[in-house]
Amino acid sequence: MLKATIITSFKAIAKTGTRKGQSIDRHLYSVAGTPEELAAFKTAMGNFYAEDADGKALYYSNNFAGNTATLIISKGGKVNPDMSEFVRASSLATQFPGALGDAIAAKAADQLLGSSHTAPQPVAQPKVEPETEE
Repeated sequence: MLKATIITSFKAIAKTGTRKGQSIDRHLYSVAGTPEELAAFKTAMGNFYAEDADGKALYYSNNFAGNTATLIISKGGKVNPDMSEFVRASSLATQFPGALGDAIAAKAADQLLGSSHTAPQPVAQPKVEPETEE
């Protein structure tokens, strides 16, 4: 099973699509798996395949898939994170409006995102304006 682990999240400018030229969120994951799985991942990613300086496979996504995720290669050769746990949690929380639904959502978020984990740090830090004399 291909496993993806979040490295960081950052802002980028969309190069294509309906948001071309706009700022979008990007999430960078490190990918681990068997040699066969990693070869299939490389083939599926095609021109979008990337590695870090140590040769470890990387996966970029516009959608956050949690701190860890399982990657699926579809029969059509597309790579996507398995979001089924998120979908089930969302469905369950919306079935029970009010306090119960809120409690279910909070518990599910803790389980899915790992309440003991801190949020990934952005790559680009906010620009600090220099102080001016008054």
